[in-house]
Amino acid sequence: MDPYVVYYPREKRNLCPSPVNGISAQPDARWNPVRQTMGHIRDYADRMNLAAMTPQGKLSSTGHVLANTNAAHPEWLVYAPSGGKFTLDLSAGSGEVTVEWMNPTTGLKVAGEKVIAGATRSFVPPFGGECGFVSGGELKKRRIPHLPRMKCAS
Repeated sequence: MDPYVVYYPREKRNLCPSPVNGISAQPDARWNPVRQTMGHIRDYADRMNLAAMTPQGKLSSTGHVLANTNAAHPEWLVYAPSGGKFTLDLSAGSGEVTVEWMNPTTGLKVAGEKVIAGATRSFVPPFGGECGFVSGGELKKRRIPHLPRMKCAS
């Protein structure tokens, strides 16, 4: 059962429209931004190794960085809460790295120019306001292994 459709009026947590026996036909719209954000995170988790990343705020002038600098193909995920120009230390990498910009408000993703790693670089977002910045290997969808289907005994 989707917990977002359970009517939970105490502390005004889930105020689903027109609940019947405590269940609503649709989720509480107030939680849409949370669901959208979880979708953005899932998308990056499918394309990067987020589990191997650690907070490394000193790598960027924004102070908000998740990075995996120990891998054969280092990856960086930067959050710039106020947008504007920022720097990122790419010295853990070498060669060209892919760049992608993301507007967390709209979900819009824009491919950036590839950059040469190996030093600290400056970046300017292509749009105003807060932004996310991703840099690393190929940023392709990774193949995620699935467990074999279990057969039920009859």
